[in-house]
Amino acid sequence: MPDQPIKPQSDARALAERAFACEQTFGPDHPETALSLNALAERLQADGDFENARAFFEKALIIFEAALGPDHPDTATALANLANLYQAQGDLDAARPLFERALAIYEAKVGPAHPWTATALNNLGSVLQDQGNLEEAQALYERALAIREKVLGTDDPATATCCSNLAHLFEEQGDLANALAFYRRGLFIREKSLGSDSPWTKVLAQAMSGALDTLGRREEAAALRRRYNLSNDDSDNV
Repeated sequence: MPDQPIKPQSDARALAERAFACEQTFGPDHPETALSLNALAERLQADGDFENARAFFEKALIIFEAALGPDHPDTATALANLANLYQAQGDLDAARPLFERALAIYEAKVGPAHPWTATALNNLGSVLQDQGNLEEAQALYERALAIREKVLGTDDPATATCCSNLAHLFEEQGDLANALAFYRRGLFIREKSLGSDSPWTKVLAQAMSGALDTLGRREEAAALRRRYNLSNDDSDNV
């Protein structure tokens, strides 16, 4: 899965008012206005209003490109936001070049071993996986994991996300032994850093129990679900 932004907490109306206020204060072409438009777009996307979200993401991108340049990290973030929207809509052909461009900017501007670069690697890897390019996706996920282990540490929740991505990919490839190893590692990190009751911990436990079921290890799968108070049919994305 792509790295997801934190779900916006303000409602769309409040964010729209803020965007209007920024435009009046700073002008329609100011980066602050772009940031407010981006926040509004994220809220609209979370609400399922993809059409309007796309319009505001695109407007924010145009502002960042004009005000900061086409190779600025904030421009890369705007590209990734728009790409995430396309991916959510299933338009992988539109998402991929935007993620590729964002990755190239981060590598050039903040370096190939920066956490932002790791996020861009995960995002592009997710699109490649969705397109069936599993070997290419695996290489990007592994690069992202190496960066986060080195920079953020082996017990950081962002490192657990890399483990989760690799686990899903190995499961899709039919390599359940490696899948379980990464599920187990990601679950350990999330429980340690977020707690056993965190939705992020529970959803990874559910994914691991599914892999155990596939292997016929049903008692282990059932024990895992009991430990995390999961039902047999709980499912979600990690």
